[in-house]
Amino acid sequence: MTSNKPDMLLWLDVETTALDPPRGQLLEVGMAVTGMDGETPDDVDDRLIRTWVIEHDAIRLCPDTAWAVDVHTRNGLVDETFGDDAVGAWTAAKQINGVLTDWAGKYTLHPAGTNVDFDIKWIRSRLELHLDMLHYRKLDLTTLRFLMRQVTLGAYFEPSTDHRVKTCLKRDIQEYKTILHKITALAERSES
Repeated sequence: MTSNKPDMLLWLDVETTALDPPRGQLLEVGMAVTGMDGETPDDVDDRLIRTWVIEHDAIRLCPDTAWAVDVHTRNGLVDETFGDDAVGAWTAAKQINGVLTDWAGKYTLHPAGTNVDFDIKWIRSRLELHLDMLHYRKLDLTTLRFLMRQVTLGAYFEPSTDHRVKTCLKRDIQEYKTILHKITALAERSES
């Protein structure tokens, strides 16, 4: 599809206190890399979903943030932003940039996820990362969900989540593989 480097999906997810970066805070960032089939290839040395909880001194509460702050208080993320394992935005940006630079040296990285432009917007805004190493072609899982619902292939479901990046990324990757399986099976039947 692109250069001589293998095409890979870079799965991204963020957890925030608002929909718009100027109105909220970035709480957590997660990412994983898979092949275009959703599987982690053998040559990927990091098979884990990478996560960063962003350190905060305070969480702002206002009408724009009330719902998300409540959700993230109940799931423990707000407490984690005050904990010893949280990292500052500068540290997270440096680490994320390092991982992405390493992966981009080996692969053509296509951003992927649920509403992946939302995640990219937050990472660019709050971590001040340009993300120039990412390919402009993206895979938005929401588009595939709409398609599956429209053609009633049975793979579409309303995403459920505990609003933590690791859960969302695992769910998205698994759902992507399910959708691929359904579409492949349909294509094979039509060729017969």
